[in-house]
Amino acid sequence: MSAPFNYRNALLVGIGMPAFFALADRTLAAAWLADFSTATLVSFFALSVVEIGIAGWAVGRYVSPWPLRWFIWIWTMVLMDLELAVMGSEGGYQAAATIEGLATAVLSAQFSAAFVWGILGSGRFAWRVPALVLLGLWLVLLFLRLAWIATQSSRWFRLEWPDLIAVHALVLSMLCSFLRLRGYALRMPEIDISQKFKSTTGSRSLQFSIRHLMIGTTSLAVFLAIARAGDFLNFRFLKSTIDSGYTFLLVAATTSSIVMLVGLWAALGRGAPGLRIAILAVLSSAAGWCLAAYCASLRFSSYFYALDPFVGLKSGWIGWMLLTGGLLAAALLIYRAEGYRLMRSDRILQRNDIAA
Repeated sequence: MSAPFNYRNALLVGIGMPAFFALADRTLAAAWLADFSTATLVSFFALSVVEIGIAGWAVGRYVSPWPLRWFIWIWTMVLMDLELAVMGSEGGYQAAATIEGLATAVLSAQFSAAFVWGILGSGRFAWRVPALVLLGLWLVLLFLRLAWIATQSSRWFRLEWPDLIAVHALVLSMLCSFLRLRGYALRMPEIDISQKFKSTTGSRSLQFSIRHLMIGTTSLAVFLAIARAGDFLNFRFLKSTIDSGYTFLLVAATTSSIVMLVGLWAALGRGAPGLRIAILAVLSSAAGWCLAAYCASLRFSSYFYALDPFVGLKSGWIGWMLLTGGLLAAALLIYRAEGYRLMRSDRILQRNDIAA
């Protein structure tokens, strides 16, 4: 039975909270645009993490029914994105370059929250279709971009931040799919407990079932067909992607995806919250430092021009990684407020069998 509609909660969370966040963001944005203070910029993005976390927790806990809950959450995220767009347009080149890179971390975390639900979510598949469609659109964008690169005879072009998000969508979806095949998903513990009443007889010694084999072979066939259609299965394409700087995007996307998986565990895993947050912060900082060092080594590379937006971020990669992991963990708090946890179903069944 769904909870009754609460007008007070809807007004406070749906109108009052976004308005307060917008006022706070605008105040810090004006302060940063006035003097380009690093401390002010760090405070602004730290506030963004806190705001998204509070928004997810408050919306998931106090707003019902669920269509209104998700509408308010998405609306709050859109307001934050619009604030970033305003910040980038009001300042000069320095402001635009800085905000563009750091705003990509915000968008990447927001998209990743949808991708995680689409792949690792539980319940009716129809509710996860929009997230999977969004993931598919980014993968199509990546395919078209790679196909365009494969036809270029010159490597003098620039990669942009959407290219990084597209590669990140591919890497993160692969990692989340692996977790799904291993039995991990976003589940409600009380729902998983009810599974003990189902039959658990039969062989469970096999790590992968016939279904997993069919999914794997089908996915491989589709991947090879797409690669063949895009003329990706040749040495010339490999060389063109390396020359274009896509190697860096793959390294950055893989690194950020690993950080985001830790962010997923920090938000929806079990154990001491302080320890999970500390591990996420340390890993994010280390990953950002490694990427910053990698960027420094590319300054004299032949494809430096193509990577100019990324190499120019310099030590800002530390903040980018911290922001990406922290924002994803904050965005996933709406799932935690609704009762979801990252769980492996077979372990729960075994524990229930023992308890029974």
